[in-house]
Amino acid sequence: MITKAIRSLVLSGAILLAPLSAGEIYFCSDIAGVSINKFGIKTSNKNAKEIALQNWLIDTSKGWRREDVEGYAGACETNKGYVVCRAEDVVFGEAIFSIHPDDSNFVLTYLDYGLDALSYVGTCKKP
Repeated sequence: MITKAIRSLVLSGAILLAPLSAGEIYFCSDIAGVSINKFGIKTSNKNAKEIALQNWLIDTSKGWRREDVEGYAGACETNKGYVVCRAEDVVFGEAIFSIHPDDSNFVLTYLDYGLDALSYVGTCKKP
């Protein structure tokens, strides 16, 4: 009986708080990437695989993450139709994940203050 009451209370709380925590969800996949540093440039696309292409999960209430990583990074906001997520907690650098207003294209750029940059472009879809 206590268990049923606790379960009902937890369910009620989840239902009431869901609208407050719900963000837009996107599933994104890289189609090309480039890594630039003092040693040169590496690229990836459908013809060349010099750097690993990734899949991403974006939840505008939590930030973004690689599909194979559990923790989210950054904070997201929507401005003029663009979803822009920024992370300044990246070790010695920062990152920006931006989804176009058409909700189907993105760019992700990591900037390492040690003079390296890594950028990906790709496609997104909503579930």
